[in-house]
Amino acid sequence: MIFQNNPTVALHVTREGLTGYTKSGKNGHSQKLSFPPEVVRNLEVVDQPQLAKLVATFAAENKLHGQRVVILLDDSVIFQKIVPAAEEIKQPGVVADFEHKVPFDPEKRRVITLHPKDQLVILGTNRVLYETIATALQTVGAKVLAAAPMAIYGKGKGGQLNRETLAPVLNDTRRAEAANFLHVN
Repeated sequence: MIFQNNPTVALHVTREGLTGYTKSGKNGHSQKLSFPPEVVRNLEVVDQPQLAKLVATFAAENKLHGQRVVILLDDSVIFQKIVPAAEEIKQPGVVADFEHKVPFDPEKRRVITLHPKDQLVILGTNRVLYETIATALQTVGAKVLAAAPMAIYGKGKGGQLNRETLAPVLNDTRRAEAANFLHVN
């Protein structure tokens, strides 16, 4: 399903916290929220209710009620494997093997696959992290459109968003929908 309306806010989630970006301002307007180590440590959500509270407070303070949000997962919170299409045929269990290597309990991880060009891209992450963020945003009235890897926009680990790099995120929803961790593929 292609989004009926483009997102108005992008939330970039890293190991350390999240940064919210909007189109306003010279370089795009941004706000930051750091994850305290007693709440999120090594990608594990240690205190889920506290994370939800922090994100809800952040969203309320930054007036995200009514906003359409895309959550961008930084490479620092994604595990990835790229397999040439020819190898995928030779190794039929490659996705299952990768899934077992993602270091979260089965009920806490999400693995998706993409098929760009002649390759298979397997991505995995901690679903509790982005689902808690998405749920907290929804409790304050934001509409979460997707939770997608930032790398689909050509920005990976440490990639920064500004007016130039934010435009594809807020205007090209096909990429986020194709790699949406909120929907199992």
